[in-house]
Amino acid sequence: MAKTPDKEVKKAVKKVVKSTKEAAGKIADNLKAAAKDTGNAAKKTANEVADDAIAKVEAPANRAARRAQNLQIRWSIKVRRP
Repeated sequence: MAKTPDKEVKKAVKKVVKSTKEAAGKIADNLKAAAKDTGNAAKKTANEVADDAIAKVEAPANRAARRAQNLQIRWSIKVRRP
């Protein structure tokens, strides 16, 4: 029994709708993944900037602490000597 043109059209429309839904789903998944990657990249960049800022503050503070400790050691040595 031959299919009527209406049935063929309906079948073709169903295929198009199905493939369109699948394509839209894939696009949505890709967009979600891209947004997640962008968010991760932003977090990574923010962490790197924070680490750089901390390093810039810590290095002089550590140097100052070492100098103070060295001065304290020198002072204590001088005080102990008669």
